[in-house]
Amino acid sequence: MFQNSEAIKNELTRVIKEALEAHLEEHGTLKNLDWFNASAETTDFYDALTKEHAA
Repeated sequence: MFQNSEAIKNELTRVIKEALEAHLEEHGTLKNLDWFNASAETTDFYDALTKEHAA
């Protein structure tokens, strides 16, 4: 059960990162995403990705 959960988590993480990177490439920023429900960890990830893309 836990192995399947980990595989699902890993795949979701991969897909979400790909979607964020595509959004960032298209719009040049992640600021226009909905931040209302974002956790602090997620927000930190978005900020780091934006800074990495800008560098």
